[in-house]
Amino acid sequence: MRILRKLLIVRDLASVLGDRIRELRRNKGFSQESFADHCGLHRTYMGGIERGEHNLTVQTALTIASGLGITLSKLFTGLEDLVKTQSGDPVIAGIQTRPRIARKKSEVMNTPPLAKPPVCRTP
Repeated sequence: MRILRKLLIVRDLASVLGDRIRELRRNKGFSQESFADHCGLHRTYMGGIERGEHNLTVQTALTIASGLGITLSKLFTGLEDLVKTQSGDPVIAGIQTRPRIARKKSEVMNTPPLAKPPVCRTP
């Protein structure tokens, strides 16, 4: 259930970011195709971004922000307020995860080898 909730949050965040990009693009007077060309991105990829179908890399987000003439921080401002969990806590994809169990390399390297399984012989 937790994984499903996180996936929904990621999808919601991508959708909200896509809506923000679409709104800013329209305010600048760009069509989707001309804006994609302006940014050096494929038009179908830009459409997927605006529909929330793609998770952006930081580089792509920076490219889009530059194409809009704004900073990356302005592009992301307020998004966490629009995407909330059921408890009302703002969540950004990937932040609320279980802590990883860290093992030292020495612990891994010094483990005894596994015993060989017994060989079953048929008569």
